[in-house]
Amino acid sequence: MEFTRYLDGMQPGQPEERKPAPRFAMNEVAKHKGNKGALHFEDQERKLPLAMNKSASSGFFAPKEKKVKPKKEKQSKKEPIKKNSMLNSFDEEDEIIELPEVEMPGDIDGEPLEQPLPKRSTAFVHIESPVKIYVTKDYGLFASMAGNRTLNRSKINRIKKDIKGGLNVLKYCPVIVAEKGRKLEIIDGQHRFAVAHELGSYVWYIVAQEMTILDIAKVNSNTEKWKPADYIHCYASQGNEDYKRLQAFKEEFGFNLSSSIQLLTRGIDISDGGVSVNKEAFQAGTFKITKEAEARDLAELVKQFAEFAGHNSSSFITAICKIIKAQMVPVLDVIEAYKANKEMLELQHGYKDYLTNLEVIVNKGKQKRRILY
Repeated sequence: MEFTRYLDGMQPGQPEERKPAPRFAMNEVAKHKGNKGALHFEDQERKLPLAMNKSASSGFFAPKEKKVKPKKEKQSKKEPIKKNSMLNSFDEEDEIIELPEVEMPGDIDGEPLEQPLPKRSTAFVHIESPVKIYVTKDYGLFASMAGNRTLNRSKINRIKKDIKGGLNVLKYCPVIVAEKGRKLEIIDGQHRFAVAHELGSYVWYIVAQEMTILDIAKVNSNTEKWKPADYIHCYASQGNEDYKRLQAFKEEFGFNLSSSIQLLTRGIDISDGGVSVNKEAFQAGTFKITKEAEARDLAELVKQFAEFAGHNSSSFITAICKIIKAQMVPVLDVIEAYKANKEMLELQHGYKDYLTNLEVIVNKGKQKRRILY
């Protein structure tokens, strides 16, 4: 093979110096200059022409043949991954076994317990909670906490109606329980548990640390506020004697809670303005009865007006207390006049209106007027 080169400062017969290989502008299109068998390139470093025989197949300046990579055949999607794969490795002789699909148990709405997560949005970063949610259909594991609120049947029916209509959020609102002995004591979510039990659905629950009934009352007061009747039931069921006697008094005479509390703590010195007992003490379970005997005596007198529809209202009870305290007309005379003229006693708006109504009844057929208060 013959190469012709033109280099600066080189004489015939002079030994060739080893110099770095010149860079070629390979992006230049080869031009034919008379000799069809030679390709001419330009040495970019020294701007010298370089003639190279086209037939040369080797040598320092021989161009490398462009290797054409054979196209790989596309693998079928169903073809197993070959050995030496980064993810899987098995011998060609290994048998590929297709596992059957396992049917997951469904919820009441037919949804499986485990579903693939939706595609994560890059707009959110979700931190996994260390609190685990469990699920079961073993309803016997659970027990109600003594003193917790009584179940509201209308509330249970509303939740069941929503679920049957397609709105089932039980899995997103787990029941909170605490491990106590061999039972899971329900701290919060007794209505959700009752709904799941009645519908034969799964109970989704979280295990929390053990809490007292007062802690539960505080938690519920920040969400769905407890009513006074809830506090009475709570402490009475735990054996608090004052709350048990309050509950018994209320049920025996049919008075509302406000009147019952006032009578048992103030006697006849009650007002028509509602409960005067310390709210925090009542909710904390430190309520005390101080005038039960006086309250029972007064309740027996009010009971004499039982045929009147408004006899157990706060306004009417307050009117009777005012008559007793004024001592201007014996309350037994008022009861006697009422029984003789029952049709004259009518529902009124306040205790002063009842005093006027009773005074008219007492003075019926009397020449000398008697003032009750």
